[in-house]
Amino acid sequence: MNKKAHEIEEQKLKEAELQASSETEYASELVEIDPSLAGHLAELTGQNPQEDLPVHQKSHAKNPATDEELLQDRLKLRENFLEKAPAEHVMRREVFVKLESQKIVLEKEFRKLKRTRLYHKMSEVLAALRKVVHTMKELRHMTYELLEDLWLNLVHKFDYVIS
Repeated sequence: MNKKAHEIEEQKLKEAELQASSETEYASELVEIDPSLAGHLAELTGQNPQEDLPVHQKSHAKNPATDEELLQDRLKLRENFLEKAPAEHVMRREVFVKLESQKIVLEKEFRKLKRTRLYHKMSEVLAALRKVVHTMKELRHMTYELLEDLWLNLVHKFDYVIS
């Protein structure tokens, strides 16, 4: 190798080393500690890992919420959404627009699967497409309460039932 090529190669190696060291420093900043392993980490290092964690990662086991409390919170949130709900015809239009966009996506997916001949997936997409079309037809005669639930589920992606 000539001297110029050797210098270029050494410079590339130095740049790669600098980049690798900066990436490892950045990655070490992003490491999150699993709260279930915090006790084991404290035993090994002799430190309290809760002190080093950001606020959003600290365990808040002082006041665990029960399912009933969570359900009550979800119901309150649902009521807040419904207080700010638009008029019925606006709700119907928003739901219809969402369903129409889902229908377009499913039709596109169906055509793509038809070309690739993935029949099982194609039947699943077709069933979902039929469900969307059926909901669009039912939308005309839907009661206000059902429309509210559908509006919350589709437009706001809100389901107040806790699994």
